[in-house]
Amino acid sequence: MLLLLFKMGVTLTCGYRSRVVMNRRDAAWLYASTFSFWLDLLAVVPFVYLVVAVALGDSVARHQTVSIISLVRLARLFRVAAIIKKLYGRSTSGELKASWVADHFSVTPLYMALLVYLAMVLVNMYSCLLLLVARYEQEHGRTTWMSSIAWQDVAGLGGAERWYNAVYFCITVMTTTGYADFLPKSPLEQGLVSVMMLNGLVIFGTVVALTGSALKRSQAQAQRVHDQRKRLTLFRKWLQKWNVPERDCRDVVTFFSELSARRDEGRQESDIVFELPAFLRQQVAKFVVQDLLSQCAPLARLKPEVHELLASYCVPIELPTGHDLFRLGDDIEGSGGGLWLLEKGSVTALRNQEPSEMPAKDNDSDVPCLLGEGALLADVISACSSRMWTIRTERPCRIWQLREPSLRAALKIYPDITDHVMGFIRDRIMAWLSGQDDREEYGWCELVQLLKRSFIMGPLRERLKDCYLALQLATIEEGTLSQLLAAWLEMSATQKMALKDQPDDQRASSARAATANHENLATPTATPDVSIAGGRAGRGDAAVTSIRPSPLA
Repeated sequence: MLLLLFKMGVTLTCGYRSRVVMNRRDAAWLYASTFSFWLDLLAVVPFVYLVVAVALGDSVARHQTVSIISLVRLARLFRVAAIIKKLYGRSTSGELKASWVADHFSVTPLYMALLVYLAMVLVNMYSCLLLLVARYEQEHGRTTWMSSIAWQDVAGLGGAERWYNAVYFCITVMTTTGYADFLPKSPLEQGLVSVMMLNGLVIFGTVVALTGSALKRSQAQAQRVHDQRKRLTLFRKWLQKWNVPERDCRDVVTFFSELSARRDEGRQESDIVFELPAFLRQQVAKFVVQDLLSQCAPLARLKPEVHELLASYCVPIELPTGHDLFRLGDDIEGSGGGLWLLEKGSVTALRNQEPSEMPAKDNDSDVPCLLGEGALLADVISACSSRMWTIRTERPCRIWQLREPSLRAALKIYPDITDHVMGFIRDRIMAWLSGQDDREEYGWCELVQLLKRSFIMGPLRERLKDCYLALQLATIEEGTLSQLLAAWLEMSATQKMALKDQPDDQRASSARAATANHENLATPTATPDVSIAGGRAGRGDAAVTSIRPSPLA
């Protein structure tokens, strides 16, 4: 290829940048100035000589010089070792490049495999040299290492058996075992064996050191796990001393176990994304979160550019079990502000002593799940300025957070987001009041679930038909829908549930009655206690000019 100047190129690299140069003459001269060229040339020359020797006759092909020159082809094995070493270096170095080897194997096994291959190359080469030296010595009438043992005639064996004995002799020398069954019988063999021993000390010494290092790391990890388990045992005894329930003790142990596992696993994807500069982080989040937002029912029908803007503001967070995203009563503008998008994991929703709910159960049907969407309505509904639920992780979660300042900025750019969410809540409540359970289709919504509880057990349970018709008549454009939802959410968030202070038998009776009222509910025909000014009585077609506080507030 070099002599004929075939089309060839060279890749020039500087840092993370690279460029391919296709100038044939310059690439050829650059290749000729490297050690690899001379190694390749040394491996190719014997092949040319052998072709000429075979063409001249069988007597020439069997000459001793031909055997010596053919042995030079073993130098090609070092070229293969150099290629593997370069592959290993590129796969495990600090360069941020995609590599299948680096993704599927750790550094220690790769380095061990490289050393083993290099040892195999050296053993094969020295074995061939031993056979060549023995043949040379035999032709001159001298004894060789093959005659060291009396129980076998090594010189009279076939080619494969002689090679096997040479490999055995080479391994005993390179590993410094030295059984003394095979011994060098001439100064030439002694010099070759000395070189073998020096190479063996380097190769196998490195293998032993690498193995010891791996064992040391394993021992350190085992000791760290033992110390952590001991600390958790002592802490659990301290909790039991103060009569902490067993379930809470298990939760504490689970939390620290998961935290330790995350530390052992190393940096997570969220840690890497969080450390990126703002521009790069926004670019990555835009493509990752945009698809997740399109799957969340409250925001699914927004325009793609709105999804792109919201996604660019999101930052990833990895949370362990038992962590509160926000707590009941937290201020939206404080630490409990912002919007949360659950990508992976399981969370539970709590409200004081009321039954808990599971917004997401760590399966494909529940994630992604939007959490804290009440923050989207904080500007138009005062009750949404405080958190109405406590959201707690049940399992380790990966969550994308849209922080409060970024959320406010997005709402200023696209104020229609608020109207879209209010329309979504109205449609969900109306569908539920008419007997349709669409939880599996649209997922969990904190405001919808709160209003459902108020309709069943709260102050709105006696006015279901009026509430249904009020939703039909309320519009976003006139502002009546926001007033209606504000009144209902204010009652639901601040007043106690009607069933809380009742005895158990009355509570069960009231719950059954409320449930029966909901199950028998049809489209209302009675006139609600609201005033209607003009328009048709369709969903969103009529304008509600006033809403009397008696049925709604």
